[in-house]
Amino acid sequence: MEVAKFYDQDVLIAKEWFEQSEKGLPQENIISLLERKYRIHSQKKAFSCLCCNQPVSMVLRINSPHFRHQGESCPSAHNYDRYTNRIQSVEEPTKHRVGRAIIRTYLEGQLKPHSVIVQDGYLFRTLLKIVPDIILTFPDDTNWSVDYVTGSRQDESYHNYIQKRSETYRDAGFKPFFFIDSSWLAEVPDRSMVSFYKAEQQMTVSSEIDLQWSSFVTEFISTFGKPFVLREWFGLQNHFGQETFQTTDVFSLAYVDPGAGNAFIQRFIPAKQKKFGYHVYRASISLERATSLDHSKQSFTWWEPEETDSMQERLNILSLQYETEIVREANSVRLDLEQQQLRENQVEQERVKCFSTTNIPVNKNDSLEALLHEEISRLFKNDMTVSQAEQYLSTVIANKNLLTRERLECIRSQARAVMGGIQ
Repeated sequence: MEVAKFYDQDVLIAKEWFEQSEKGLPQENIISLLERKYRIHSQKKAFSCLCCNQPVSMVLRINSPHFRHQGESCPSAHNYDRYTNRIQSVEEPTKHRVGRAIIRTYLEGQLKPHSVIVQDGYLFRTLLKIVPDIILTFPDDTNWSVDYVTGSRQDESYHNYIQKRSETYRDAGFKPFFFIDSSWLAEVPDRSMVSFYKAEQQMTVSSEIDLQWSSFVTEFISTFGKPFVLREWFGLQNHFGQETFQTTDVFSLAYVDPGAGNAFIQRFIPAKQKKFGYHVYRASISLERATSLDHSKQSFTWWEPEETDSMQERLNILSLQYETEIVREANSVRLDLEQQQLRENQVEQERVKCFSTTNIPVNKNDSLEALLHEEISRLFKNDMTVSQAEQYLSTVIANKNLLTRERLECIRSQARAVMGGIQ
């Protein structure tokens, strides 16, 4: 194990080693420093196990300094062996070690006011099948497991391992939380989407703020329609079956950059293709906030203080885009109607031309006169343009020898209604 009791203090031997290493001290110098500081106390059996209180000895192995039981091992010793094997096999050891130490420091600072005990997972007094990085024990004996994930395996076995890990934690009575290294974050270019390793979606949470986003997205789709939301929010021009979502449930993943002290809470809707998710929102918060309890003390504070304002901002953006689209569609319909009216007018003009002629002598015919009067009268409409009426009237004048005086005056009267007085 990496920590031992030394009278009234805990000695974190691995932490001290790597702090000196970060300062650039050579390994042989680090060994000499720790030997002078602690070796005589180790020989006097002054170090004891935090789990069983039995004496432990300091072992200064390069890159793996630890304390070892001198006699029969306790559960924490077995847990430590399992834990170190896990780290070596599925994590990036150096990155994981440094990041875990930083996260633990933040947890200790934020949870101390709530009387929460923060300890390395292998120090749990019960033998564990899979050992978490950190265990949080609350005053009511509730336990949370916290893991910092750095491995980036995409094979099926790693996915199954993460799934088994979560199930094992729950079976052991832990509420699991995962802090994923921010290097895993992957945005899809030109789309509001993210891609995942298969294992990532085994580490999601559904918080109070996620439920609010779920209701918000549902209302969006109900108001604007799924095609509009897919196009304007998520950037999808073609929303075929495999690209859409069956549910509007929003989930979150917590990504962290321990060295910078930052956390990113990625909210998304799972796509039908499980390696993708629709990017709903990404909350950028401090690691200090990400390791703080929420008001109910049932989860961490994985949201921005003003995140509801971002919901309203998104609503305003989509509303404006929707109104713009409605106006664009209305203008398109108006243009189509104008073009249709123009085509109808052209047809009417062609009909008029059929009656146009020059002064050709013809014999009077009562039936022809009545038919011509009826057809010309029908052509005049109150909503026609003056130019159309003038063209029709010129046709009448050209053919007035076919009409009686009374019928000619009747047609003139209809023309006046459109053009005004006729000289």
